[in-house]
Amino acid sequence: MMTTTNQAQIDVRGVKQAIWKREMDSRDSIRIKYASKYDESSNYWKNSIGVNRTIKKLHVLDKKRALETETPPMDTADPKGTGTLAAPFH
Repeated sequence: MMTTTNQAQIDVRGVKQAIWKREMDSRDSIRIKYASKYDESSNYWKNSIGVNRTIKKLHVLDKKRALETETPPMDTADPKGTGTLAAPFH
């Protein structure tokens, strides 16, 4: 997800930011209309970049994959449903 969805959103938002910036710099009327939207979009764009960097730096995806291979899925962990969570529902 991080390398596909997040990166695609970051790339598209970067292009959008560049277009807005170019138009805002050329005309004051556009700058006034889009200043708030540009700032909001810019903040989200920077946040997405930071989140991706942090995920890579902390090896979150590798840790998540390791955790998923260690832990059996809930539906196969207790096939009869006799566990403490499932007991009240039987």
